[in-house]
Amino acid sequence: MSMGPYIALILLMAAIFGLCFLVDKGFTKLFRGTVQHQSGKSVRLSKRYGSIGAIMFALGVAAAFMGMGVGMNAAGGFMSSASAANMQQMQMQAQAQAQQHPKREFRGAWIHTVHQKQYAAMTSEQTQAYLVNMVDSLEMAGINAILWQIRPSADALYPSELEPWSRYLTGTAGKAPDPMWDPLQFMIDECHKRNIELHAWINPYRVTTVKTDELPENHIYYKHPEWFVRYGQQILFDPGLPECRDFITEVVRDIVTRYDVDAIHMDDYFYPYPVKDEEFPDEKSYAKYGNGMKLDDWRRHNVDLLIEQLHYDMRATKPWVRLGISPFCVWRNQKNDPRGSRTNAFENYSGLFSDVILWTEKGWVDYMLPQLYLRLDHKTASYDILARWWNENTFGRHMYYGLSVNSAIKAPDLCEGTNQFTRMIEMSRYLDNVHGTCMWPAYPIVSNYNGAGDEGSDLYFNVTDGTNVYQFLV
Repeated sequence: MSMGPYIALILLMAAIFGLCFLVDKGFTKLFRGTVQHQSGKSVRLSKRYGSIGAIMFALGVAAAFMGMGVGMNAAGGFMSSASAANMQQMQMQAQAQAQQHPKREFRGAWIHTVHQKQYAAMTSEQTQAYLVNMVDSLEMAGINAILWQIRPSADALYPSELEPWSRYLTGTAGKAPDPMWDPLQFMIDECHKRNIELHAWINPYRVTTVKTDELPENHIYYKHPEWFVRYGQQILFDPGLPECRDFITEVVRDIVTRYDVDAIHMDDYFYPYPVKDEEFPDEKSYAKYGNGMKLDDWRRHNVDLLIEQLHYDMRATKPWVRLGISPFCVWRNQKNDPRGSRTNAFENYSGLFSDVILWTEKGWVDYMLPQLYLRLDHKTASYDILARWWNENTFGRHMYYGLSVNSAIKAPDLCEGTNQFTRMIEMSRYLDNVHGTCMWPAYPIVSNYNGAGDEGSDLYFNVTDGTNVYQFLV
């Protein structure tokens, strides 16, 4: 051990002794060899005594400066040593947590079919080969759960007696594939043979996405037009009607009953994103079912009822099938609710009328997968702030983080590294209540956009360097 700290302490003691001596003997008169006697008389000191005083003063001052300087360095050394040791220990813990591959980690990828034209341009055999290639590529990238969109707009990428075949599969709404095959069953088989989960992704309320979308004659819209509203360019189920909740629940029950899916998944589209200068036209259902509630509270209650109903119906049908939600990244801003995040952004709560935290608290959902598509350093809603906030609001349910592959892979890292894609996954592993990540979308992983597929494989199969995770989490 270094002797520097002990020398510094000795010098400090000498400084204190010297200064105390000088003060006791009369600092201002010491150089003249006089002190003030207790009797009040001025007593002349001998030259020797005055010299001793001067020498002690000089030594005291020198020792004081030296002692304080070295002492401060030594104290700094003590503090630096302690701080460095603490920092090193915390970094080692962070690195160990970030590097260690969890025994169970959700590694998902969304495959959306809405607005995808490639399926309709292929034959059934080509579509099957295309899907197999995607599943193979995702498996090589370390993905163990695929969230496949099977009901993008009140339609089906599987044979259904409740809703028509999807336009995104065959190019025409209501047209069955030829030759006939079952894409959902095909994907379940391909995923399960590779030990990959298949989460059936549905959109609950959306019926059309643009004005030009045509619905087939057998669509539920023509059987019960009173169930639907037009808003912007879309047709949607009216969330305020019990009949709509019952029908959506029936659709989910049909999927869960007939297929060995691992989960039912829904994203952020509940009440639609606001259209400028247009009010959502639910005044009729509000007048009938509002029961004196404020409009915003009633709308949130409508979605609460759907989630609760789905939860209990799925438990009664197949209790092992999970219900997962992927909400917009911000529940509420702290300025509107002290429980909210330190953000300044659009909200699930007030914008989409989705009280997603309530669903977690009530245990109606099995996992929450917030869409944290923003950069680490975003000014109004950063990944760093939101990752920590969601980690503290799991309420005992599984928590996964959705990452935007295209955005994160291109964003430069804020410390040592190449991009934010790696850092975001490492941060998710550091946080105690986060159980995995999900890639949006799967297509750039499959095409290895900017090396995203390779990087995913490295992160999921090889040990990664997580030292700098600490810098974002202190």
